[in-house]
Amino acid sequence: MQPYLVNAALGIVASALVTGLAGLGVSAVARIIGIAAVGLLQWLVLRRYVRRIGWLGWVLAAILGQLAGTFLAILVSVPVLLGTLGDLGEAVGGSTVLLGVKLVTDAVIGSAVGFAQWLVLRRHFYRAVWWIAASMVAGMIAWVLTNTSGSEFGLGGPLGWVAARLASGVCVGALTGIALAWLMEKHKKEYGS
Repeated sequence: MQPYLVNAALGIVASALVTGLAGLGVSAVARIIGIAAVGLLQWLVLRRYVRRIGWLGWVLAAILGQLAGTFLAILVSVPVLLGTLGDLGEAVGGSTVLLGVKLVTDAVIGSAVGFAQWLVLRRHFYRAVWWIAASMVAGMIAWVLTNTSGSEFGLGGPLGWVAARLASGVCVGALTGIALAWLMEKHKKEYGS
């Protein structure tokens, strides 16, 4: 349930239309709009299964979780990028360190989004804390898939880029969908509703 394809598309379009420092601001606003749009789409599906879940709370959770996660990911990655971890890069290889940083930062972002959404879901499900773990794993899977070239799907160029992001969205949606179905099933068994 991550907004990778929508965010990426809106960011690219905004950056193409407005250049320079203003383009960065427009791109950031476009990405926030993308997160809000995906949050709204998620809510449209979620409300069919979870009564009394408000759209505003879910959309705000998606936006604030993504922003907080991005901020935390920057805090996590800055020491590594500044080389404050000593000879780690030399010991395991610079590309391995970068791979680890990217994977950890997406896990952090996924966890932050999951935490923000957990604040909404906990009112409806006793075991909603598992949503955080599902979101973290989904964030890591999304990173792996969105950072492929598309050649893994037999495609290259822009079509490969789109295919990689679609695969990411499908996998993340499936994983978080399975987590939500599990939460609902556990809730039914324990509370009969």
